[in-house]
Amino acid sequence: MRYAPLLLLLGWLFSQTALAGDKPDRIDEFADGRPQQCKPPMTDMERRHALVTEALQRSSRWLDSFFGDDRDIESLANSVVRLSLDGNYVEAEAGETKLRLRGKLNLPRIQKRLQLVFEGEPENDDITGLDKSDGSASLRYKLSETLLRETSFSLGFRGGLSDPRLFIQARLSRSLKHKNSLARVTPAIGHDSGEGWESNIRLDLEQRLSRLDFFRFTERPIWKEKTAGMELQQTFSYFHRFSRRNFMAVDWLTSVLTEPSVVVDITRLRIRYRRNIWKNKLFLEVAPGVRFADSNEYVMQWELGIRLEMVFEP
Repeated sequence: MRYAPLLLLLGWLFSQTALAGDKPDRIDEFADGRPQQCKPPMTDMERRHALVTEALQRSSRWLDSFFGDDRDIESLANSVVRLSLDGNYVEAEAGETKLRLRGKLNLPRIQKRLQLVFEGEPENDDITGLDKSDGSASLRYKLSETLLRETSFSLGFRGGLSDPRLFIQARLSRSLKHKNSLARVTPAIGHDSGEGWESNIRLDLEQRLSRLDFFRFTERPIWKEKTAGMELQQTFSYFHRFSRRNFMAVDWLTSVLTEPSVVVDITRLRIRYRRNIWKNKLFLEVAPGVRFADSNEYVMQWELGIRLEMVFEP
């Protein structure tokens, strides 16, 4: 019975694949001179609604891509590889500088439904960084992919090549538009051979304030089988565009733990300035801020993050 949830999950995924094959989202071409599927023409209001929805969703994805957000790696669209040099410095603590490699590559098989997703910290003797404990690599199968809906299944390993752990994950993403607002719900459930079951659900509420301003609220509860209680992450982010090459983001981040008692683990306020230095390939980001951590009895600490990132889009 221990693996009953896993069997149910696999059964559900296979049923989704079957349904996707039997009922394509859209067929508007002709085969053998006969129409395969006909849809009633869109009204003007439906067309305007679709255009506004597409513009909102694409604006959100463009911001994630510009800032190198993990949401960009999670999305099923396009191939991208990001190599970044990250420096993080906190007052009265030792600074940390590391090289980070992450990306996703569409594989030209199975109707382009397969992606290779990876993340690691390269070193001189390990160019991919996958040998370290933080390294991971997986194959992600796209069960469905539209502008407002994504469903995928991933199978891979974590923990580096020296002590690999097998993991699987099912992820869904659904978006709903209302006027100039977009709500996006992204639940994910998975199993790690070393850490057990884990699940999280991310709720994003996004609002386009003007042509130059964008707001996002994120709520994300995270549960792991071998961790007592649950972690709740909450983020308020305001984005402003100075030009096509220069953006600013103001973030207020809070993390709450529920065990052994409900406590605010850390609160951070930061300002991120990101500039496209060269041809949408090279980016520089500077992020000063302050933090109040439970581990430091909520005494204010200054922090600074610096990132130089190179982006490859095969």
